[in-house]
Amino acid sequence: MPRQQIGSKKRSQAQKEQLALVHAKHANSDTPEPSVESLKSSLGSTHKELESANVHLKKAQDQIQTLEEKSKDLYSTLRVERRKIQRTTARKLLLEKQIKLLKSIELPSVKGDAARAIQLLEETKSENIHLESRLSRLLEKCTLEASHSKQKESDMKAQLVAFKKRTRNLQKRCDRMPEIKARAIKHAKNYADKENRTHKLLHKGVYSPQARELARMLVAAGCSRVYVGEVIKKVCKSAGVTVHGNMSRRTVSRAILEGGIAAQIQIGHELAQADGK
Repeated sequence: MPRQQIGSKKRSQAQKEQLALVHAKHANSDTPEPSVESLKSSLGSTHKELESANVHLKKAQDQIQTLEEKSKDLYSTLRVERRKIQRTTARKLLLEKQIKLLKSIELPSVKGDAARAIQLLEETKSENIHLESRLSRLLEKCTLEASHSKQKESDMKAQLVAFKKRTRNLQKRCDRMPEIKARAIKHAKNYADKENRTHKLLHKGVYSPQARELARMLVAAGCSRVYVGEVIKKVCKSAGVTVHGNMSRRTVSRAILEGGIAAQIQIGHELAQADGK
């Protein structure tokens, strides 16, 4: 299977559309491909983003670990309070049995103990009520903190997934960077070769001074004005250079006339600057 087809299977539909848009943009534009320095700067920024994503990922993992430890501590406190209530309930049942036993005995000497047992029972009831209220408040607090912890943990997990996804994308970009860099260098080299092998006689619709000077030189060497344009094209083609523009006989005549006028102006300027005796 060709390499291009293998690479297309690994890309998603959005990546394919984005890649097609980039290729269409570069195909419709006359600007050259990005330079090696821009690719290096892009690679450096990509590495920085990857390091930042790894730092955020580490922070999210630490926060999740802290929340898990806090949840364990709250669960341990809840177990302690439940055991305390169980012991209090067992003590209450024992005292109630003792009170029933004392009430069944009709002895004067036992009345004091019964009264003290009743007092202890009342104290135990009040303490039990206090513990129940404290346990209910603790349970509410634990439930609230547990819900907050779960919510925060879910948020952290979602953030962790996002960081992992971003890290994978950045890693893929880093892996593709050498291939993109090589392709950009190749395109830049081809563009430079194309520009170096092309010569334009016209500049903004006007023949350049170098082209007019070349036409005057060819005419002075004995070339006919009709064949000056063809001679320029043939000579450049033998050198591997493509010429844009074709000088006509009238253009060559005007270039020669301009050269004569320029020579007369130069002579006049030199005569004006000369010291007369």
